[in-house]
Amino acid sequence: DNRDICKTLYDAQLDYDLVPFDSLDQLSEDGYINGEHYPVILLPYSAYYSEANLKKLELLKARILCVGEKRLNGFDSVEIADLVAYMQKYRDITVTGDAKYLRYAHYDHSGTQCYILSCENIKAVSVTLNIRDFTGGYYTVWDAFENKTESHYSEDGNIPLTIYPNNLLVLFTNTSLE
Repeated sequence: DNRDICKTLYDAQLDYDLVPFDSLDQLSEDGYINGEHYPVILLPYSAYYSEANLKKLELLKARILCVGEKRLNGFDSVEIADLVAYMQKYRDITVTGDAKYLRYAHYDHSGTQCYILSCENIKAVSVTLNIRDFTGGYYTVWDAFENKTESHYSEDGNIPLTIYPNNLLVLFTNTSLE
């Protein structure tokens, strides 16, 4: 079900959104809904799809991936155990360090890349992020709880971060306060 898919993705630091079925009508040919890009639509098992929804899914078939043991006939599918491996091609960030309790979401705000990171552990999480398409340069980190902003420079695209329990950091790439 959705919870298993979500847990699998967030434990592996893979960004995802839950999209209402009715919103799939707005999906453009290149995979955008309201400015957000969806290269793949993960479809959990459902015991019933209306005729209209089946037609909608058939039109989106190239983007649909059924997840789990039960799936729609004729659609690509993957077992939940293989989902992380399948989703590697869509990965935004790679994390070095103990990231099990690191959660993140990625937003493109008019060309500015924004990464919201939180720690759901009882201890601080120290990691190094490597962000796809960021090979180095300035980045800014806003600590939401301290209301403190700092700019840094990365020579190689690696970004070291420490996130404290239940804290929230917002990272902006290619930005500086200077």
